[in-house]
Amino acid sequence: MDNNRILISLGSNLGEFGSNDKGYYWKLPNGLIFQWGRINLKNFNNIIRLPILFNSTNYYVKTGIWNQNSSYGADYDFQIRYLEKEAAYVMAQEFNDGTSFIREYADFFAIGY
Repeated sequence: MDNNRILISLGSNLGEFGSNDKGYYWKLPNGLIFQWGRINLKNFNNIIRLPILFNSTNYYVKTGIWNQNSSYGADYDFQIRYLEKEAAYVMAQEFNDGTSFIREYADFFAIGY
C-alpha cells in the first residue's frame, strides 16, 4: 500500500504524508522526516526497515514493546547496532526477571533528515 499525499492547510504546504507495508511517514517541506510503524517480533531478524529513506544515517530511532501478558511490564529492549538510510540494525536485549513475558510487537518511531 502506497498512499502518498501532499498535505495543504490554509494555503500552507505541510509536507508529504504516506504509508507502505513498512509503516508511515511525514516529510516536512524543510526535509525533516517522521517515520513510525509496528514490527511483528515472531519472525523478527533484528532489522527495522523504514518506510522511506533518510538522506543520511544521522537520525534517531525509539522502540517500544507490546506485551501479551499485560500484568507484567516490558523487560525487553533494543540497542542500536548501526544505522543505514533505509534501516536500523538492532541488537535485542532481554532483562530476565523470571516473569512470564510473551513478546508480540514492537513499535518504532524515527526522526531525521
